[in-house]
Amino acid sequence: MNQIPFYYQSRVYAEKQGQLREWEASREADRRFADEVKKRADESLSSVEIGELVDDLIRNYGLERAMIMLARTVQFRAKDAELSDYVREHAANLPPHFNDGLDEIDPCICCELPDRILNAIYMKTAERTEQTAVEEMEIEDEAEQGI
Repeated sequence: MNQIPFYYQSRVYAEKQGQLREWEASREADRRFADEVKKRADESLSSVEIGELVDDLIRNYGLERAMIMLARTVQFRAKDAELSDYVREHAANLPPHFNDGLDEIDPCICCELPDRILNAIYMKTAERTEQTAVEEMEIEDEAEQGI
């Protein structure tokens, strides 16, 4: 699942571009991601368990898909959910997966998550994103210096 690229465009776009198979594969990965989150997340998760869940999601589905799927959920629920300002602002800056309306993505969004859990999972995933970016910059610096 981790190797399936995240397809940002709509089904209509994919059909026009002859990329329907790629869109379908991406959507299937989205569904599996959402199903795994729904299966494992509940109100009683500790911070350690949330960290383990996030690590598993990233390992199984990739950091990009994890971040975008969670951002889509926040974008969809932002008006009525009790989420931190950081989560709302961070998610607002990420591109949505949909272009043709919410009916296309609704089945894949992790809407059933309690606000507290969504907030915690999102923050931990964003933390992992930042850690990865720092590590990639360090690797690039070392490569430029010939280390």
